Amino acid sequence: MDIAKADRAVHARAIGRHEVTRQHPSHFEPSPRCVMIRAKGTMHGVAQMSINRRNCLSLMAAAAARPAWSQLSEQRSIAVLFESLISPFFVAAIERFRAQIKSRGWTILEALSNSNDERQFQQVESMIKRKVNGIILVHTDDKAVVPAIRAANAAHVPMVHFNRRPAPSDAYSVAVVADNRKLMDDTVSALIGMAQQKGGKYQAALLVGNLNDANAVQRRDGFEAAVARHKETIDVVARISTEWNAEKALAGFTAALQEHPDINMLVSSSDFLTPQIERALRAAGKWFPANHPKHVLVAGFDGDDLGYAQLAAGYYDVDGVQNLDYEVKTSLEALEQMWAGERPEKTLIDPGLVISRNTLRFKRDSMWGYGVWRAKNLSTGG
Repeated sequence: MDIAKADRAVHARAIGRHEVTRQHPSHFEPSPRCVMIRAKGTMHGVAQMSINRRNCLSLMAAAAARPAWSQLSEQRSIAVLFESLISPFFVAAIERFRAQIKSRGWTILEALSNSNDERQFQQVESMIKRKVNGIILVHTDDKAVVPAIRAANAAHVPMVHFNRRPAPSDAYSVAVVADNRKLMDDTVSALIGMAQQKGGKYQAALLVGNLNDANAVQRRDGFEAAVARHKETIDVVARISTEWNAEKALAGFTAALQEHPDINMLVSSSDFLTPQIERALRAAGKWFPANHPKHVLVAGFDGDDLGYAQLAAGYYDVDGVQNLDYEVKTSLEALEQMWAGERPEKTLIDPGLVISRNTLRFKRDSMWGYGVWRAKNLSTGG
């Protein structure tokens, strides 16, 4: 490194009370440890400056080693790019992001891709050109999002994947996700425990999500792990592909009920399919609350307001609840850590919790959907 250039970069005059004005490169602000006022000697009444070269060089090297995103000012803009707002989980999430980002004095820029990977990549590129300081993303396809991560890396813009994990790659980003496999395993195990208390054999159906989404894969695998331990009680007669499409879920579940009219257990990979579940079971003459002889045991997943309402009414039996507030908070903290030059783990886990109709009274405040349900009912006077 050229010492003369370093000298010129931090050289300043101390006038009157020795107030120092420094000239410096845009990514390096010299520390006072770089600059020392000579104890003796002045020129034209002005104290002269000298350079502590060892400290200065080490500080410049440390600054150069920090990622560019760690050297930003406090005025920040965050791009929040969701694939859609079909799920109540994502509706509640974006509302929380708006509130939390505003409370920090930052600016939020939003866009929806409508589950179009190419459109979302273009949105990422557009936000990079607008010089956002961070990107929070909900993608559609785990593999298709990798080029967007690479684009963000090249532009030194930190990226956080909210509630979905991308496919493994050498690109760096952070995903904040629920432990979907374990949470679904725990949820289904709780449902099976209720079935064993009632006694008898059960014919089960699973509503499977979009298998291009790692969350759907993990939830399916959690279901399979739980039922595999209880083959003497559970016979899985239908695995229904929904691709996260409500109409497809309704058609598939209706067909399964017609083919297997003795289905008496259902596991759904998402609570947003609750209206379709109710419609299909009503049409089949099987929509009854707990303690009714024809009650179908139902497990939901997400913990939204629909899931809460059906737990409270006794039509659902258990729900795997994602901790929405924790995931939003952790996503924003991950951005702050990256701005500070830290490198969080690529996956940050929300353990979630299981709530049953029996524990709902004591745990409902931990269920984000309860807050949504309560707000809706207060606003409508219900």
